[in-house]
Amino acid sequence: MVNTSVIAVGFILLQLWEDGKCYPNQFGSITLNEVESHYSQAKLELYGLFCALCAVFHVYTFGIANFTVRLDAKYVKGMINNPDLQPNAMINQWISRILLFLFKLVHIPAEKHAGPDSLPHSPWADTDPPILDDHEDWLDAFYSFAIAVIND
Repeated sequence: MVNTSVIAVGFILLQLWEDGKCYPNQFGSITLNEVESHYSQAKLELYGLFCALCAVFHVYTFGIANFTVRLDAKYVKGMINNPDLQPNAMINQWISRILLFLFKLVHIPAEKHAGPDSLPHSPWADTDPPILDDHEDWLDAFYSFAIAVIND
């Protein structure tokens, strides 16, 4: 589950158990900087999905082809399915990285999307750990690993 505000991106990784219920496995938030906090709402929601998948969940979802991402923004699915219609290269770059993951995108109405909704509303504190913005390094490592697996 992913939710984005003008302050931060909140995310929860849920795991389905034998009893048919989903239980939290990992959760957290990534504080947005001054520039990111001024993105439009559509751009914020797409960026939130990008951050959750690439910066956080790639460790847990790498190689898994049957996970579901729940968002309260219905239009993100259209943005991902039509990357050529997006207005700039940065958004298309986020979409290309999001599409490296094999997942099903599900829209959840905002009133039922309460789990991650409270996470992205806390401003940055001086005691918070630094944000490691290594998206480029991660992508290089991802492709290097894929090439090593193929050549093995």
